[in-house]
Formats: sequence, structure tokens, C-alpha cells
Amino acid sequence: CGVGASVYWGLAQRPVNIRYEILGDAPYVEMRYTRAYAENGDISGKNIGDTGTSGWFFDLHSYHSHDPGEFVVTIPSGVASNKSATCVVFIDAVRVRNVTATGAGGVADCSGF
Repeated sequence: CGVGASVYWGLAQRPVNIRYEILGDAPYVEMRYTRAYAENGDISGKNIGDTGTSGWFFDLHSYHSHDPGEFVVTIPSGVASNKSATCVVFIDAVRVRNVTATGAGGVADCSGF
């Protein structure tokens, strides 16, 4: 029982890599990111590139394999209806969330995974 508990505790304490990404061809987005297990952050009007080929990402090393925090991407008014933005969340390179917003006012919510 002691060995099993030690193995479980070792796995529970293993840090994971959490990656948040924004991809798409919308020339700019409004993004809100609040990390639940550390300090809070807020980024808005983050430019992801006019061509949509370059994206935003943030890597976080955590002992928690979930995040009840907020990660929301909104396409602001004035953006063409055929443009999109996708928020994606990976844990140790495994995709756990993938939501796409399309056109002005579109919202992609990758919160609470």
C-alpha cells in the first residue's frame, strides 16, 4: 500500500505543460485570459497578424491538469464575416479544447477545461 501511494503521489505532483493558443485569419481579436491557479492577467486587442499565419500562444507549467479560469476570444466589430479565430488548449501536447469564432461579434470560449 505504501509503494502504491508513493507512486500515485509522484504522479500527482508531476508538472504538466498547458499551452493556450489563438489561431485564425481574423486580423485582430479581443482576448481575455485569467489564470485560476496563479496571478490574474488580462490582455485585450492582441494582434494576431493580418494574414492569420502567426498566432498567439502562452505556455504554463502547472501542477494542476485543469484550469477553471477564463480563456475567451472575441472577434470585434468591423471584421469581415468570413474571418475566424480559434482558441485551442493543450495539456502535454494533447488538445483538450478547440473552439472557433466566426465574423464580427463571434466568441470562442475555451474556459474551464
